[in-house]
Amino acid sequence: MNKNVNKLALYTIFLCVGIVLGKILYRPENSLNNSKKGIIAVQENNSTIWTCSMHPQIRMHQPGKCPLCAMDLIPLETSGAVSIDPNAIELSSEAIELANVHTAAVTRAAAEKIIRVYGRAKPNERLIQNLTSPIAGRVETLFVNSAGFSVSKGQLLAYIF
Repeated sequence: MNKNVNKLALYTIFLCVGIVLGKILYRPENSLNNSKKGIIAVQENNSTIWTCSMHPQIRMHQPGKCPLCAMDLIPLETSGAVSIDPNAIELSSEAIELANVHTAAVTRAAAEKIIRVYGRAKPNERLIQNLTSPIAGRVETLFVNSAGFSVSKGQLLAYIF
């Protein structure tokens, strides 16, 4: 019993130390938006902001190369409106045409999707009824209608007329 209490106390101490270390080491201000990394610069004044066409999250105050893909930065065109989401992407009409982007109003409708699949159609074995008999007549009623159906001795298989 004493051994279990010691283990429980040791686990509790490890958990508390882990939580304290996590609080010390984790700082939310050290996220991807940190300008110290040289990847993203924040817009502070009305100067021209340069961005990468492949990585719109890159924003610099001077022209140059994208730090991620080494493409030339392009000037960011800002519309006079205030953007609610700083990570939102605005496309010009030419860019929308080139990207083949289509938008539509949200409506409530039944979901539809056509799925094309490849495969083979096989007949249902339970619906095929072929029976050859060494005696003359025809099968009136069949009691066993598929291969692999287990039968027992003396079980009735079919009525023959």
